[in-house]
Amino acid sequence: MLREYALDPEVVALSNPSFLSLRNSFGFDQGRVIARFPSSWVKKAITAVNDAEEIGDVQKKRVIEAIRMAKQDKMVKSGRNFDPTLPNWLSSCLAAHKKILLTQLLLEKIISIRQR
Repeated sequence: MLREYALDPEVVALSNPSFLSLRNSFGFDQGRVIARFPSSWVKKAITAVNDAEEIGDVQKKRVIEAIRMAKQDKMVKSGRNFDPTLPNWLSSCLAAHKKILLTQLLLEKIISIRQR
């Protein structure tokens, strides 16, 4: 059984924890996959990494490559509708979650709480 997780695409731009370490928790072999929500998740994540000022150029390249590689065996199409009229990713994700259950939402706040 696979558990599907929603990951805010902007979270991958955080330097701690890095998507490089977070991605090791996902994969079909781990029983956990990242939902590409919205369908443009990869593009949004790469944009967030490129826009992040606190990440150096070498690290950006590593994270972007990790995102592209993760698309192959750690992500699935979510099949959920993303509502761009809602104020942010979380609002749209929660609305979609009411229709089709997601295992967990991974957000910057949840991750930062776990780092304390």
